[in-house]
Amino acid sequence: MKIADEICRKKGVRRVSVFTDSQATLRRIQSDTPEPRQAQALRTINWESEFLERNVQVEYRWVPADKGLKGNEKADQQATRAAYEWCGRKVETQMLPEHLDYVYFSHMSRKLTELKWEKGKEKIKEKGKKSKHSYQYDLVKRGGNSAVMESKKPIVVRFYQLKTGHALLGKYLQRIGTRRDMKCWWCGHEYQTRDHLFKWCKRWKQEQKQLWDDSQEG
Repeated sequence: MKIADEICRKKGVRRVSVFTDSQATLRRIQSDTPEPRQAQALRTINWESEFLERNVQVEYRWVPADKGLKGNEKADQQATRAAYEWCGRKVETQMLPEHLDYVYFSHMSRKLTELKWEKGKEKIKEKGKKSKHSYQYDLVKRGGNSAVMESKKPIVVRFYQLKTGHALLGKYLQRIGTRRDMKCWWCGHEYQTRDHLFKWCKRWKQEQKQLWDDSQEG
């Protein structure tokens, strides 16, 4: 969409057709609900809105995948080559860099993430980082919550996201630009904040009662 936007601005194009073999992508860009790929969906929606404001028509078309269709693999190579050159790197179609064997950018992104993790592990080994248990001990010693430190990682992550205001709620998502409003997607209230979730959201009334009963007993 970004490349299409630049072409429209330069050449005055008034109609854009986007072709994809992913039905999941077409379904995802229909809303900015808090699900996987939310940021990309919102970015696409915003770009489409900009097109419409400039009287540029946008249409999406689903096409079959490569399997069994003559020439589609070659077309994929050409598309990858064009995208790669647009990023500032020229490359011969028949001699793509090793990481471009992953034709789709999601695969390329995953590959780069794996490489970063491997490099990170090597750095940790070189620096001789403390063990998990000693690290937890230091956090508790510095005033951390021992109950949280002894919990499983997903619980610890959610706890500190809520504590620091970085939980994936309407208020935070609007602040970082992945939602257009703070509306609660569970009960429809105008604001979705931490207090709203723990005290007033109608969707979680039973869980809220249990939470506050347990906290009073503790």
